[in-house]
Amino acid sequence: MKLFNLPYLAYSQIITSMNPIEVLSLSFCSKRTRNIIKQIRFPDSLTRISTLEHDPKGPVFQLIVNTTKQIISIPFQPAPRRARSEGRRSIGPDDDSILYTSNMNSGFKITDYFFNLVRGTLYELMLDLNVISDLKGFMSEPCMKSVQKIEIVSDTLTSEQLSVFFNSLEVTVPEFQMRSKVEGPMDPNLSFLQTDKLFLNYGECVKREHLLRMDVNYMVVFRSNLGIESIIQFIKQWRDGNNMRLTVAKIQGLSEEALNRDRFISEFNAKPWDPSKRDKCYTYDKDILPNDTPEDCSDGIDFERHDGLLATIRFIPSLREFLFFVWHQRRHSVDLSIFEVSNTMKLFNLPYLAYSRIITSLCPIEVISLSFCSKKSRNIIKQLRFPDSRKRITTEEHDPKVQMFQLAVNTTKQYISIPFQPSPRWDQSEGRRFTGIIDGVKYYFRSIEVVTGTVLFSNIPKSYFKIVRYMLDLVRSNLPFLELDLNVIDDLKGFITEPCMKSVSVIDIISETVTAEKLSIFFNNIENPVKNVHIHSKVEGQVSTSMNIFQTEILVFYESSWITREHLLGFNGKILCIINPTFNIELIIDFIKQWRNGNNTKFVALKMSEVPQEVMNRDRFISEFNAKPWDPTKREKCYIYEKEITDVQNIVADLSDGLDFERDDGLLATIRIRPSGRFQFFVWHKRFTVPA
Repeated sequence: MKLFNLPYLAYSQIITSMNPIEVLSLSFCSKRTRNIIKQIRFPDSLTRISTLEHDPKGPVFQLIVNTTKQIISIPFQPAPRRARSEGRRSIGPDDDSILYTSNMNSGFKITDYFFNLVRGTLYELMLDLNVISDLKGFMSEPCMKSVQKIEIVSDTLTSEQLSVFFNSLEVTVPEFQMRSKVEGPMDPNLSFLQTDKLFLNYGECVKREHLLRMDVNYMVVFRSNLGIESIIQFIKQWRDGNNMRLTVAKIQGLSEEALNRDRFISEFNAKPWDPSKRDKCYTYDKDILPNDTPEDCSDGIDFERHDGLLATIRFIPSLREFLFFVWHQRRHSVDLSIFEVSNTMKLFNLPYLAYSRIITSLCPIEVISLSFCSKKSRNIIKQLRFPDSRKRITTEEHDPKVQMFQLAVNTTKQYISIPFQPSPRWDQSEGRRFTGIIDGVKYYFRSIEVVTGTVLFSNIPKSYFKIVRYMLDLVRSNLPFLELDLNVIDDLKGFITEPCMKSVSVIDIISETVTAEKLSIFFNNIENPVKNVHIHSKVEGQVSTSMNIFQTEILVFYESSWITREHLLGFNGKILCIINPTFNIELIIDFIKQWRNGNNTKFVALKMSEVPQEVMNRDRFISEFNAKPWDPTKREKCYIYEKEITDVQNIVADLSDGLDFERDDGLLATIRIRPSGRFQFFVWHKRFTVPA
């Protein structure tokens, strides 16, 4: 059957469902196919050039042209030697493709061909400027005129590199992010200071002259060393009629002197919030933050400029953060006072659909506060279903490091966070106070508003798990995720044996280094099996092979120097992933032989990346297992993961270039060795997803 003999709707659906590499290959068949593809509209297209996706580092064009999220990547460099003997293409992560060409310096020509083919434009740059030899030539390419977002990811760069880069860019980009430290004085005339959205991770490079040159809509500056005089001048400049686009400025990491509230009150004759003049919460424009996240400004100080535009200044001492909001729209919701409502409308007198929608749209702290109003309100909240609930305990979100429970109960992405420690002294006069009763005990709470939502402290020491259980019970949920540095938890056994831990299915251990003893205490006291464990840590000491992590369904090691032969051969889960393994080819062969000679019927895959070159000996695996190239009559081209394993549908791995062999019970396995330094071993529990 010829593809283009089908009706338009049929063949267009087929083509837009293809992998990007298949679309490209089809376009080379004839001029007719290329012209037909050009007439088709590809949904959900993503286009970017990144320097983070290839080893060695270099610019890589990436394109997604359909909803499968499969990527074609084109490195702006020749194929590495190890890839030159591989197939008609070299394949990237599972379902992605890396495309090399024989023509040197043709990266932009191929990129332009792609854009013309799918009628697209370049959207995003994610660049380490240190790996681009000709910055001026790179940024002068015609496709750069359409860029909407630039992210600079160099660890460190010079102010000269930054100047060459931006002075060669012909358009002002709507969004700019810089994660880099800048060496040398930065030019205050660079175009990114006039972008719509500006994010700077290292704000030490921003001086008064840069601040006064900014003409932005939304800006966030971290690790700043700006003084109070510079910030006051910045606000005065806005007050006097400049920077008309400004809506929000956030500057973090300031000194205590720069957060002098009284000084700002004096300079701008600023007053506390007056509910008759503006809303309590600042609601971002959807073009800035699509999730419409509100920011509580009830503790801010307000002033007006001569044209009547209102501004609010806020301080968050815990983050050493200064915030400045401009109210282009003072009322986001209808002011009920204009209807002269004489009697207060009771929430629960509304129909169920109305009050349930109101409550499930509240920020988490408002839901908790409402639950403390009465037993009736608490019981009604328990009957509601909260969408998009996210719960975890992490040690990464507080300074100093400490366990923190985080709960988000709606689509605003606002968290309520409970640090497992008393309220620090510096914020005992900050925030809002309220009381609540949990299990018959009266608690005095203090809530502090931060960027991600609300931090909640209580007056009763070591009652953190009681509050966690109350919240989980309130929203009829459980705790699925832990992200922990084990070195900051004093009582590991007591922590992991709390009742709420029985529902945990995913654990990330993120300690830089952890002892085998701590790892053993933690995991051997988990009562229920955990589905997914990621260990990022280097482990000191000898880890027992009987530790229950080796029975986890999905086990991922990011540091493998401590993993022994016994650990590898003792794995009894479904999927094992290892990054930068240190073992040799003999151990990998022994692992596969153990599967071939045994009766393990649940193992799914061994996946390794950054594998030593010695392990990539394809001929050795062919010889050891009498492995054969893919036979389409014996299995499908692509391996489809079980939804129960990935929690996502239609995750596939193209194994058409794999080597297959069968064990005695007829179970088929595929070995795949990839030039990008990846080794994969898959077991086919179901060879075909549809009848052959």
